[in-house]
Amino acid sequence: AYGPTMDNSKKSKVLSRFKLEKMNYYLIVGRLIPDNNSKLIIEGFINSNSNRKLVVVGDVPYIDSYASDVKKIKSNKIIFAGYVNDNADLSNLYQNCYGYIHGHEFGGTNPTMINALYLNCEILALNTVFSKEMLEKKQVIFFEKNIKNVSKSIDLFENKYNILKKNNRNYSIPKKYKWSDITNKYLDTFLKITNYQK
Repeated sequence: AYGPTMDNSKKSKVLSRFKLEKMNYYLIVGRLIPDNNSKLIIEGFINSNSNRKLVVVGDVPYIDSYASDVKKIKSNKIIFAGYVNDNADLSNLYQNCYGYIHGHEFGGTNPTMINALYLNCEILALNTVFSKEMLEKKQVIFFEKNIKNVSKSIDLFENKYNILKKNNRNYSIPKKYKWSDITNKYLDTFLKITNYQK
């Protein structure tokens, strides 16, 4: 496990840069690769009943057919933000989103999910073992890997939003994702490796 990397202490103008209104957009953060299912989520979002925007943060640093296909999707509901390298800007996007959508298919602890948990975003996540493990203490909406279910889950999310918000009001990121706990575990491991006696 590891911890959040967000910095919400600085002012940011990222919302005005992308002409966004607070709580009126969804957020995806991740590389534009098949495993992260950006194309699936975007297509499902376009076919949903939501009138909000979808902000897609991320890209790939090479020429790639999948990423190109994703960025060719045209809709006034979709905003491709590319890379957002300023931590304050990215934190601001998380903090003010209506919902964070997590489509990562593989891997264990995911850094973008950690950040969404840390800032207590309302979350829609692909139904995977990894997502369920990370979200076990938070009320979220899970979706399956097909366009129709993504659309249906977004509509359900909007219908249940106030309930989710209320139930997650006092949510706190689990101890295992806090840096203090993580660094202590690393230190204990290094001490054992070196046979150091306290």
